[in-house]
Amino acid sequence: SGGGGFGQQRQQQRGGPGGGFGGGGFGQQRQQQQQQRAAELYSRSSPVTRLGGPKFPDAKSKHVWLIHWYSSSKEAQRPSGLEESVEKLASKLKDQGTVKVGAVDCDREKQLCNSKQQQQLPHFETVAAGEAVPLFNSATLHSKGLNEQLKILHTHATEALQAQQHRVHNLRREAALPEVMAQANSAAKWRVCVFVFTDKFESSPVLLALSHMFRGDVSFVEVRGANLALGQRFNVKSYPTVLAVCGGSEKATVPYEGAISASSLGK
Repeated sequence: SGGGGFGQQRQQQRGGPGGGFGGGGFGQQRQQQQQQRAAELYSRSSPVTRLGGPKFPDAKSKHVWLIHWYSSSKEAQRPSGLEESVEKLASKLKDQGTVKVGAVDCDREKQLCNSKQQQQLPHFETVAAGEAVPLFNSATLHSKGLNEQLKILHTHATEALQAQQHRVHNLRREAALPEVMAQANSAAKWRVCVFVFTDKFESSPVLLALSHMFRGDVSFVEVRGANLALGQRFNVKSYPTVLAVCGGSEKATVPYEGAISASSLGK
């Protein structure tokens, strides 16, 4: 009876003006199926965390993150195959408890990707305390072999941890202990200073991850190279040894006896 009526109903039943096989119906359904398959790039049981607008690391986030930005529609049409490397690395880092690995599907999270100016996909970057550092060879990563991909991504994640070195006080001489202790305690809201005694000469990824995780709340002091004088002062028998000094008093020292991992020490 008017201009709409039966003809309009029929179009709706058939999937729009395209008649089911044009722009609206089957073609659109096929595109949706492709996007749905690509969205499963990382399953819910994957060690890679799906990230979105409400769940994206910011300046207050506890962890250092490695993030894979991608487009589900592009992955459906032309798979990059990067997810295997990303998941392998995520499993390794999860065991260490040092860096979290996440992924953002820019087809589903358009607002987030636009706000972060993510236009060239796939792309990788690390995020620590809200600061993002891009991986500049992201565009060519898919052309590398699996081992090379793992190496490049692991190096980028490690560099993000090494950037936290400024959060760790390096104690070399016993005479400097009072000054370092005073500085460390003034920077720690909880007035807790964690001492890490090691026979190594470089900070471990675990220590750097913890220094970022508890920034502002707990201070960290590292005694490297099996320092004999400082080891004797704190009755250190083996390496690594972790001690918590509370309230700036050596008398209030609590030894840690658990596993040396970020997840265990963080508890």
